Amino acid sequence: MLSGIVIDFSKKGSVSKKIVSPKLKLYEAAKIMIESSLDSLKVDGVDKSIDINSIIFQLKNTPELAKREAKTVMGVTPLVFEKNISNIQNVASSTNLAVLPIVNEQKKLIGTWFNGRMTKKPLIVKTGTRVKLIVEKVLETPVIVVDKHRNPVGTIDKRDLLELAASYQEYTVPIFYSGVEDLSEVVRIKELVDDTITKVNKLIKVVYSSVHVSKRGVWVSHIKISTTFGTFISSCESTSPLSSVKESLLKILNEVKHNKDKRTRLRQ
Repeated sequence: MLSGIVIDFSKKGSVSKKIVSPKLKLYEAAKIMIESSLDSLKVDGVDKSIDINSIIFQLKNTPELAKREAKTVMGVTPLVFEKNISNIQNVASSTNLAVLPIVNEQKKLIGTWFNGRMTKKPLIVKTGTRVKLIVEKVLETPVIVVDKHRNPVGTIDKRDLLELAASYQEYTVPIFYSGVEDLSEVVRIKELVDDTITKVNKLIKVVYSSVHVSKRGVWVSHIKISTTFGTFISSCESTSPLSSVKESLLKILNEVKHNKDKRTRLRQ
């Protein structure tokens, strides 16, 4: 699990000079690696280290992330046509990408360019493939994500899975959604809700939350976040569901901060 400590893992070969606590959780190590552009971290006080492969492997044992689909993890990359393959190094440099799909005139995948090499037998996964089935493939080489017509739509490499590991939330808060699942902005809405609940939880323990979105000429959101110090409710109207939810969440977050400050002053 990503909530485990890093001390159980060893790194073969060279390690980074950045030293971290043996109590550090794996998802916390992933965040440090992303922020520092590192592939490994030295554990303080022991001859052990944690590397990117160890973290990625644990995604298989983290249910809430293992069930994620490839389309929610992949990075969108430009297609390189076979006739333009001589220019592929320039494309890689300008986009700062290590892996690029190579296609023919019909935009059908015929190969992959990865770290200066081309292979005509790329590993592919479908957009709906679960992360738990992708992990071991990516540990071997980046994979190409294809749609139902087998056209390439994105890629997944180790850094993409490291970012997924870094998004892990150790606590679980029940969130009840209504009127959200069929919206085109559902992913972004849920990301905003998760981010706000994370911030609120750092101030006051969150028990559960509910999000209701409906259209009454304009989009209306009704959000409730229940905490150990009471329930915070906000409703907002906007021309888009995303804007409505965003405004409601901001109101609740500000109200929680005000409530926290008020209780702090009373204790002084």
